[in-house]
Amino acid sequence: MLAYFVDLWYIVLVMIRVAVIENESELQRYGYADTVGKLNRIFAEVDDEFIFHSYTSANISRLFNRVEDGLMSYDGLFVASNVFNDLGNLSVFRSYSRLICDFISAGKGIYIGYQKKLNIESKYY
Repeated sequence: MLAYFVDLWYIVLVMIRVAVIENESELQRYGYADTVGKLNRIFAEVDDEFIFHSYTSANISRLFNRVEDGLMSYDGLFVASNVFNDLGNLSVFRSYSRLICDFISAGKGIYIGYQKKLNIESKYY
């Protein structure tokens, strides 16, 4: 899925940037929770034009608050499994729902993995 733009004398490679939101507590406990590491390994074998940037509860606000290198500068958003188990992540995601809608409307991609605790009725969700 490498995109080339050809103009008479040159070719420009287009890198596809993907923001990946991961569950920080699961990253600390389980090796299999390293979504960015897995994606880098998978796409290194197939395509090398994907760049994955990791965000957790420690820096998720940077993804939504920054203009130059914030969400709109990415081509895709990947929300790993159980990210919303952290209520801080869920709160940030909800508070920037308009920006996320604009992201999708701009033709950019989003994937949201399974969120176990959102299936549980609770006063917290």
